[in-house]
Amino acid sequence: MPHRLTGLPVLVFGGGELGTAVAQRLQAVAMRVLVVERAEATAVCRAISLAAAVHEGQVTVEDVVGVRVDGILLAEDALERGEVPVMVAPTRPMLTRFGAGVAIDATYPAMSPAELPYQPADGIVRLGPGRTAGEEVFAVVDTGLHLGLGRVLYSGRPVAGAEPPVGLHAVLEVRAEGAGIFVAETEIGAPVREGDQLGLVGRYAVEAPRAGYVRGLLADGLTARAGQRVAELWLGGDAAGCYAISPWARSVAGGALEAVVRLVQ
Repeated sequence: MPHRLTGLPVLVFGGGELGTAVAQRLQAVAMRVLVVERAEATAVCRAISLAAAVHEGQVTVEDVVGVRVDGILLAEDALERGEVPVMVAPTRPMLTRFGAGVAIDATYPAMSPAELPYQPADGIVRLGPGRTAGEEVFAVVDTGLHLGLGRVLYSGRPVAGAEPPVGLHAVLEVRAEGAGIFVAETEIGAPVREGDQLGLVGRYAVEAPRAGYVRGLLADGLTARAGQRVAELWLGGDAAGCYAISPWARSVAGGALEAVVRLVQ
């Protein structure tokens, strides 16, 4: 691998499934990845999200170990151990010391470049809609569940496509009917039947819309707003899909790697 890429520091804003898939792909080709998360870390698919380290201290997602760190020196120590540091609201001097020339925006909804706490020298790669490639950011990776999935756009915005049949992306999102504090009544990996109660958001029950396995649950004690995704079901034949990064996220991660290489080559 060219020296320009080996050891390249890259910031990933957002440690949900997409940000985690990107971190895994970049780490696999010897880049140094620092994940930036919010204190509430609302990623639902916690078994496959480095964001879970915010609440749990350390998580392992497939072959990647993520650890919460509260300072840049601790982040550097984690990188030396081959881990991915996850930082909550790092200061600008911390990120300046890390020295990333590239940032991946895996936040939801999309953060504008001006909102990011650090402006990389080479550019920003956005995962999913919300920004225009070639104007607001360097590139946009299409996250739509259609034929454009994983495609990298260097100008314009992704075009929305038809949703695929369940067999292509066997997950089902469950959203809150009202606002309140989330309390789980099941756990990730558990089998559920249609109508089973997954938890409560305030006084509103969160029920499984069909049978499957619990792939995602919001962390207990976090505040959810009406319409927010608070759970996710895996509709495959067993619980294995609850603990594996999806083909959807891996495809997006491949697009992100392409964009990073093109940025710095």
